[in-house]
Amino acid sequence: MGWLLIVIIYCIIVLIVCLRIVYDTRSSTKTMAYLLVSIFLPVAGIVFYLVFGINFWKIKRYKHKSAHNKKLLDALEKQLHIPRKKSLAENNTEWQGYGELASMLEKELRSPLTSGNKVTLLINGEEKFPEVLKA
Repeated sequence: MGWLLIVIIYCIIVLIVCLRIVYDTRSSTKTMAYLLVSIFLPVAGIVFYLVFGINFWKIKRYKHKSAHNKKLLDALEKQLHIPRKKSLAENNTEWQGYGELASMLEKELRSPLTSGNKVTLLINGEEKFPEVLKA
């Protein structure tokens, strides 16, 4: 009975590791190699994948970069918040009727809302390229 429980637990661990290999590994040849090693070498295969197959430095760097980007985004949003409000207050006649659209752009899309912008509709390349070169 004790051996049966150990075999079941081991099979569950192998299944979880195999799912992680399939999910995380980009290269199909590496995926097949790690799967074969993990299945056919009972404990050594799993240890081999955990040591060589997972790039812990890349994961750590990504988490660090993600946290840094979030802090930077928060700081930029704080800096842009006052000019947005001032722009909406100064150009009240321009923005009348577009309050809901401005609010959506500001909150959902995190698009900075500023005054003094101009939009030109360019239909084809004959119109686009001279404007791009001029800009």
